[in-house]
Amino acid sequence: MGICGLGRAQITVSHSQIPFNPHFSSSASCNINGNAYSLENRVSRSFFLNDYDIQNDFQVHKVSFAIQNVLNLPQDGFPVTLNIYTSEGAYPTGQLTLKATKVVVVTQSDTHTIDVDLETLIPAGSEVVMEIHYNGEPLSSALWVGANGFTDDAPSYIQSDACGIFEPTEVGDIGQIDNSRFIMSIEGEDTVLGNVEVINSSKVALFPNPVKDSFSLKLDHSTKVTQIELFDLSGKSIKSFGSKTTDLNISHLLKGMYVLKIQTLDGRSFTKKLIKN
Repeated sequence: MGICGLGRAQITVSHSQIPFNPHFSSSASCNINGNAYSLENRVSRSFFLNDYDIQNDFQVHKVSFAIQNVLNLPQDGFPVTLNIYTSEGAYPTGQLTLKATKVVVVTQSDTHTIDVDLETLIPAGSEVVMEIHYNGEPLSSALWVGANGFTDDAPSYIQSDACGIFEPTEVGDIGQIDNSRFIMSIEGEDTVLGNVEVINSSKVALFPNPVKDSFSLKLDHSTKVTQIELFDLSGKSIKSFGSKTTDLNISHLLKGMYVLKIQTLDGRSFTKKLIKN
């Protein structure tokens, strides 16, 4: 069953020039023993939705980043973790809320771009933070995220306790390459619902449904909810429940059909039909 909402064209949120063009000597990484391995690096950039004329909630579909190179790439690849946050207060000093996370395995050692399907809903007006977390010590491998300081001047951040960088810090402030601008982008729609499918997944169930006053979600043990939001059929957001999954009260709503959108920590999105009696 499809429900048509307020769809718009895909928007790419990035400080970097599109298409990506990594510059080989622009990156920075905390590496140990003469680049023998990378040790607990977190590199990040932040984006204000309003700067991209995104007026509504932003439905993320894909994130992309560049790799400069990998030394001693393991046969099974080099795993990195992608994290998407919102920041309450200006990054990097604001309070972060994790919206989605996904592990991606880098399988090429040379310069290239990686596209990752990832679904999460970012509230309108948010500052969004994209972070890449990697640790090459168990692999005896070193990695550099792709960068290009010649196409933008917005700050890039790095954090690594091993190098004494205990908070996200602008790369230029730690004596590294001043124009090191990590190449990252987030792609999605300025939309409330967009064109979505109501998914009858065994991983998420609503009960009771139809509902008169309150309902709850039944989830499998592997599903961790980060955001639940209720919409009417025009695509208007009616109520947000945060990550609460039980005793969700809608007694004040009019009778009719609604759509419940459920975002999970691993970046999945479930959309369920809900009937209010």
